[in-house]
Amino acid sequence: ERRLNAPARAKRVAVLSGGVEGSDPVSEHQLLSRSLVRYRPDLVLVAINGSDINDVISRGGLDDRFDAAGAPRRGRAPWFDGLFARSRFVRAIAMSVFEYDWYLLRPGQREERAREAVVELERAIDAVRELGKKEGFETLVVLHPFHYQLHGDVHDHAELEPLARWLDERAVPW
Repeated sequence: ERRLNAPARAKRVAVLSGGVEGSDPVSEHQLLSRSLVRYRPDLVLVAINGSDINDVISRGGLDDRFDAAGAPRRGRAPWFDGLFARSRFVRAIAMSVFEYDWYLLRPGQREERAREAVVELERAIDAVRELGKKEGFETLVVLHPFHYQLHGDVHDHAELEPLARWLDERAVPW
């Protein structure tokens, strides 16, 4: 903010960090539309990393995560997710016998749910952009892979690549 407000600058810039650590664009849209638009931003950054795909897989998307009042709904996890979270024994049985992973997905479900999650992230970006048109702000998407995806032995940005292609195809600033 200090550098943005250098003396030669005609317009003062105020920076409001309204994001929530560990959140994702679906929750960010909810927060922005219900609370943060009253600050009348000129620019909104939508930051996305690989964990956002997992968040959407486990929490849901725009249509199924929140009720009409904005309260969170229960996700799509199996009935035993509470036991899975608290019991090593239940996790061992679920993972070794029934082949669930840490997200309580069965073999083959992860790839399908990841594709669905990317579509939900696209919808969330579109929702923020539409809100921006209505409220008078620009939207800039920031894709940031994790450190290990850039500097590890394997440069793996595969989770974000479909989203990057979609942004390019739609000419969304990023």
